[in-house]
Amino acid sequence: MNHLLLITTDATNWEAISAIGSILSAIATFLAVVVSLWIALKSTKAKTELLRNYGRWDRDDISFRIVNKSFVPVTILKKGFVFHKPYWKKRALKVIQEEGGKWSLGHSEQVNIQINKNHLSKVLITNGFKPRQKIKLLVLCVDSYEKKHLQKFTFEVFKFEEDEPNLVLNKKS
Repeated sequence: MNHLLLITTDATNWEAISAIGSILSAIATFLAVVVSLWIALKSTKAKTELLRNYGRWDRDDISFRIVNKSFVPVTILKKGFVFHKPYWKKRALKVIQEEGGKWSLGHSEQVNIQINKNHLSKVLITNGFKPRQKIKLLVLCVDSYEKKHLQKFTFEVFKFEEDEPNLVLNKKS
């Protein structure tokens, strides 16, 4: 009888181990499906980034670039420079320079956004700003998904022939 009892006890242990293995494999399958769905959704989402061109601040142009960081193609519909005003979403944007058109960006491709410093100073002076006044401006870029990409920077207005411009880029918060 003892021999028979050992066989049934041994079979019961294997059934319990098999049940635990089935539960663990079901959990692993569920997690694999969740991860694959997350990766699939992430890979189809457009992601772009607006960056400053570092080597170009000492030249006559202020230059930024927008880079496509995703595998999905992105089309840039509008790019330019605007005045920074608090609560700008509730008001109309006061545009300094804007370029309309379509710039198609594949993976890791980029498009430049630039404005001449003398032209910018002339526009600011005609809008009532005084020389040596520091003004916060925004670089604006709108993509085909209607997402607005903005970067704030400070520009010091100058008289064209007399002074050299002073630019400071504010960090994103």
